[in-house]
Amino acid sequence: MADSSLERGEAGEAYGYLREAGSGGAVLLKQAAALLVQGAKVEASALLNAATKAGAANRFPLAVKLLRQALEDVRFSSRASAFDGASSYTEAAVGRYDLAAVSKMTYKMEDGKRYGVDWDEELSGEKAGRRPQVVVGPWMRPRAGWRVYTGAFRQFVVVADGKVVTTDGRYVLARKLKGGKLQWRYPEISGSFEPNVVVRGVACDGQCVYAVVAHQRRVSPSIRRRRGFRVSTASGNDLVAVSLKSGRLIWSAYESNTTELSKTVFLTPPIVVGERIYVGCACASTQIQWDYGVCCLSRSGKLLWISCFAFNKGLYATGGILRECDGDIYYLTNGGLFACVDGRSGRVIWVVRYAVAPSERHSARRAYPPVAPMFWKGVWKGRPRRVVVILPSDSDFVSAYDLDAKRLLWREERCGATSALGFFADCVLLTGGASLFRTGKPAIVGYHVVTGKIRLHDEVEHQVQGKGLVTSDGHLLLPCANGLWLLKVEKSKEFKGGYVTKELGFWRWYDGGRVPAAGNLLFCKGRLICANTRHCCVYLLPQR
Repeated sequence: MADSSLERGEAGEAYGYLREAGSGGAVLLKQAAALLVQGAKVEASALLNAATKAGAANRFPLAVKLLRQALEDVRFSSRASAFDGASSYTEAAVGRYDLAAVSKMTYKMEDGKRYGVDWDEELSGEKAGRRPQVVVGPWMRPRAGWRVYTGAFRQFVVVADGKVVTTDGRYVLARKLKGGKLQWRYPEISGSFEPNVVVRGVACDGQCVYAVVAHQRRVSPSIRRRRGFRVSTASGNDLVAVSLKSGRLIWSAYESNTTELSKTVFLTPPIVVGERIYVGCACASTQIQWDYGVCCLSRSGKLLWISCFAFNKGLYATGGILRECDGDIYYLTNGGLFACVDGRSGRVIWVVRYAVAPSERHSARRAYPPVAPMFWKGVWKGRPRRVVVILPSDSDFVSAYDLDAKRLLWREERCGATSALGFFADCVLLTGGASLFRTGKPAIVGYHVVTGKIRLHDEVEHQVQGKGLVTSDGHLLLPCANGLWLLKVEKSKEFKGGYVTKELGFWRWYDGGRVPAAGNLLFCKGRLICANTRHCCVYLLPQR
């Protein structure tokens, strides 16, 4: 199937099949060829080196020679690796660490190290632990009463080169992972209390930090966080690249492309894929007409293309999330649309309108925290499948789409679930919601990724808040309102093909005289980072 896809020129589809075919020399060579066709030369060169180590040079000398000639100008970068806080999967064996360290300032001393709370900082000067607020405002249809989520769980930190990069209402901040000492902030001086960072969330490639901020020469697109982003020919913001080492401004997208971006508002945190940067945007044509789109820039800040895919009428747009899979860019608008564009050319591949609950005439009772689309690749009933699962902020449903067939696979009620942990044993796990049986109790639910059948449903004692972590061995690390919860997913003895959760421990947060605050979790180098838009705390965990 991969060979026929390559012959048809569908390199993205071929690469998807090849990823499921193993790691032999021939397979790695074909993967390198597929990536080369897509323009991802750095990744193709890495696979070519792996194929050479696997003995492909002896079996396929001509193919290796031709690929080396095509990739001879590639030079590997010295960029530091970055850990994205939006991801819910971790390779770390969290069960080996003593998680009781989150409950005390100084848990214990060992080998000259102090375990427990490493550092704790409040962001934006607001009280930590304040309950998230949801504000109401019209968007697109006045009668719908659309709501925009402005609560605490929009913060996803990035860790790179020993620094933790966060945002608050006015600055992009970089602190030392060890100790929390402030390294830099951007902008260095701010004479206004109005928000400078208009999109909470940054991207990092190991050398630069990319953030969407307000521009001094442009009207701020956010109207006090009440109605989302104002989109008009007079409003706009800016995408900037800041040095990870010093916080110095390297380039501004608006200053480099003033004419092309004069009517563009950036709506999503940026993502870095290879040598390109992508960000979701809205392009205004008049005061009340605009298009959803995806903007692509080079690492030097030059605009490569803007691809628009949906025409809208209205004054405000909601912030969304971008993700990349097999060379394609997927844009979840959190405004009723989910789109896919080609990451190389910007060609619109498909656009779907997902169900906005409970109906088109009534808004949902609450807006949900942003959840990034999740991609699953595997074999189901003898053939490779690629599936994406979405939990939009403006919908009461969880939906799954087949990426190859370009159709809806299944849709189920999310029952208030605020976060998706990702996949375990072909199931997508949802937390933060209530029981499907309408008992009012908190529950953890798992749906089969292809069929949508319920494989896991446990009514639990603690309400999960924020994004947790799932490990390859089935451990779930979940942030709750008053503590940290560790669970283990096991096969059910009563239901064939089903799963249950087993509690391994629960530890209350160290409050330090303040209200405990849950947040989105990130595990990095023996440290557990818990962050929300008002609070960031780093715990140093000892091994058992």
